[in-house]
Amino acid sequence: MEVMEEQYKDTKIGRIPKDWEVDSVKNVCKVVTSGLAFDVFENNKLNEGVKVIFTKVSDMNLVGNERMIIRGVNEGFFSKEFVSSNSVLKPKSIVFPKRGAAIKTNKKRINSTHIILDPNLIAISFKEDSTVDYVFLYHYFLSIDLMSFQDDGVIPQLNKRDIEPFKIPIPPLPEQQKIAEILSTVDEQISTTQAIIDKTKELKKGLMQKLFFQGIGHTEFKDTKIGRIPKDWEIIYLKDLCTLITDGSHYSPVPIKENTEFLIATVKDVYNGILNLEKCVNISEVEFHKLAHNNCVPEFGDVLLSKDGSVGRTCVWDETNNIAILSSLALIKPNLSKIQSDYLKHFLDSPMSQSWLKRLMGGSALQRIILRDIRKLTVCLPKTSEQQKIADILSEADAKIKKEEKEKAQLEQLKKGLMQQLLTGQKRVKI
Repeated sequence: MEVMEEQYKDTKIGRIPKDWEVDSVKNVCKVVTSGLAFDVFENNKLNEGVKVIFTKVSDMNLVGNERMIIRGVNEGFFSKEFVSSNSVLKPKSIVFPKRGAAIKTNKKRINSTHIILDPNLIAISFKEDSTVDYVFLYHYFLSIDLMSFQDDGVIPQLNKRDIEPFKIPIPPLPEQQKIAEILSTVDEQISTTQAIIDKTKELKKGLMQKLFFQGIGHTEFKDTKIGRIPKDWEIIYLKDLCTLITDGSHYSPVPIKENTEFLIATVKDVYNGILNLEKCVNISEVEFHKLAHNNCVPEFGDVLLSKDGSVGRTCVWDETNNIAILSSLALIKPNLSKIQSDYLKHFLDSPMSQSWLKRLMGGSALQRIILRDIRKLTVCLPKTSEQQKIADILSEADAKIKKEEKEKAQLEQLKKGLMQQLLTGQKRVKI
């Protein structure tokens, strides 16, 4: 990509290159709002013909549909006549939610095949002789907050009249296509990285299933109440492997704005196996020592487990910061002569433990698990030397996931910068 010195002009959408145009969506595209009821889709299906997807907002969340709609829960074959009707949206359109809280998700997708819109979706389609490249406009819309379009009202709603007047920049078509190519290349790199992350997570799940029931190098096994395990392993309640299982403070200290060396953590601060100190809020030294006196301060090697809200998140505390926890987190002090901290953390992350925790959740407004149930969790217990080997294998998988997630975050930041520069003409691409 080469940067070119250009003259600029002021427009209704800001400063853009002199050779770019500005026009409204209605003059260059067609806004499609007429979704169909599901029974129309079902009643017109055939055994063969052209593939059509009945697309709902939830289909945007399907694996593979992160950028383009390539599949759906409801698919069928239809006659060419039906597909050519106004009821079916042709490929290369931009689709996004038009009603309710889904608008706030800001999800936009391109359809790669013929689709029928659910009534909760809206789309922008393109003419054959359109002066706007559909991928360029897709990337431009990615930078737009859908909530800025919505009608005033209690329930968020997008309509044709909201979208059609919207002004968009229109570079020369070859430049649009080059910009789209650059941004799509970064998208592909992001998708590839995400696929590696997903594959590594699946691999880790398989390793957990194998390691926590078969161990490493065992040939003799026994049947237990939780399944078949190596003969020399034990099944022990968590409470019998720890010196303390408690929760954080039920009293919330008042946060202070100035930076101090004393922090308070809640369930929202534990994610991806770490406690994110940058998200924690500051408290006073006086408040911190009150919490420390009540066993609300983790020590090196303690395991933290989220017990309210997003139940089941874990991390091992291996920092030296002065941090206290609130009651949404459980504090587990392993007896290190019996169980290693990293092994316990991985065991709590295992599909078996996570499933067990989810089954025991109670509460309607806020899901939670109580300490009594946490203490009764049964643990598959090898000797400490084997615990360490198992933990090392799973930690290696975690390191791979974190490395790829960091790479993905860097790519997303790169794309954000490119979008800001290329979609506004701050930087030009040489055609």
